[in-house]
This record gives sequence, structure tokens and C-alpha cells, in this order.
Amino acid sequence: MEGCSVMEADVSFRSWSFNLRTRAYLIFWSVLFISVALGVVLAGCSGGFTEREIQEKVEEAVGTAMPDLSLAPMSVPPTGRIVFESDRDGNDEIYVMDADGSGQTRLTSNSELDEAPSWSPDGSKIAFVSYRDRNRDIYVMGADGSSQTRLTSNKEKDEAPSWSPDGSKIAFESNRDRSYSGLNYEIYVMDADGSGQTRLTSNSGWDEAPSWSPDGSKIAFISDRDGKEG
Repeated sequence: MEGCSVMEADVSFRSWSFNLRTRAYLIFWSVLFISVALGVVLAGCSGGFTEREIQEKVEEAVGTAMPDLSLAPMSVPPTGRIVFESDRDGNDEIYVMDADGSGQTRLTSNSELDEAPSWSPDGSKIAFVSYRDRNRDIYVMGADGSSQTRLTSNKEKDEAPSWSPDGSKIAFESNRDRSYSGLNYEIYVMDADGSGQTRLTSNSGWDEAPSWSPDGSKIAFISDRDGKEG
């Protein structure tokens, strides 16, 4: 069983039990990836749409029913656009669209997987994971797909990028240090330009799926270090 923890952004941490919103968030990702192989990250919407209305528009646009997203954490950049991944063109790539499903535009194009897109808080950039250099690393690009830049570079896997609320840092999971047996993912943080990559957790269990608190002082994450929820 996996548990959920929270830590201060300066590395100290304490337990944080699963709550309903966290459970819904995890269920959403699991169902979406396993059942339809299509990850959708909700970027929020301006102009008075409710969360349920946004969900209905996403379902209409991608043709897939999804769990209730009103219980899941949402980022709301001022662009009012939705970023998502799709294999519609034969390979997982990153796309954006307006909240009503119009203006669907492909942002990445290469023979390898591009996935797990995440808006920066101001909506000007998108962090994502790519296998284009034969390894899962974290990249960033402009909201229009320009200036695609590799932020991490090592022989292991760097995944699950999560922007800090002020857009200055990105938390992520990685198995790069392999201090314990197996894959052993740990939580790391780096500056938004890829510099200052720092390991935050260290134990024999998996620590993964980092998510910043609204004020940027803490990072919630999933861990099986205790062998149970909690």
C-alpha cells in the first residue's frame, strides 16, 4: 500500500494522510492512462466556467468519459487553455486546445514519446517528459511549442514535473541515484531552468508524484516507505 506524505520545501517532512481529493486525483490518472492511454492535464479556464463545465468540454473534445475532476487538484493559469497528450497521430505527443475543444494544436513532433505536460503557473511554459533522447527526461517549452529545452540529463528516469506556485522551481521524481535496490524513486527539486537539481528524500521505499502546496512551502508526495497508507 502506498501512503501520502508532505515535506517542507527545505527538505524536512512529516506524514500526510490520504484525503478525498488526493484519492480522486490518483484514481483519475490511473483510469485515464490504463483505459484510454490518453493523459489530460486540466489547465483551468477563464471566463466563468465551473470545473464540471470544463470536464464536460474535455470529454466532448477527446471523446472519452472521465471521473469527476471537481475533486481533483487543478492549476488555473490565465491562458484558459488545456494541455494534454495524445497518440492520435501514431505517437504520444503534446497538444493544446481551448476550453471549448476548439483550436486543437500539436506542440511536439518526434518519433519518441512526449507526455505528462504541466503548465507553469503563469501559462507561459509547459514542462513535460520526453523519451526523445532515448531516456525519460524533463523538458520545458513555450506555450506555443517553441524553445523546447532539455532540463535533466542522466541515464535514469526523471518524471512527474510539478511547478512551484511562483514558477521558479520544478519538483520531480527520479530513480537516478539508486541508493537502494530496485528502481527506488525519490523526490528532487530544481530551478525552472534546470539548474540546482537537489534530492529531497532518501529511503528504501518509493517516493513519487510530488505536488506543491499553494504557498510553495511544502511538497506533498506518495510513498510506500511505511508499507501502508498514512
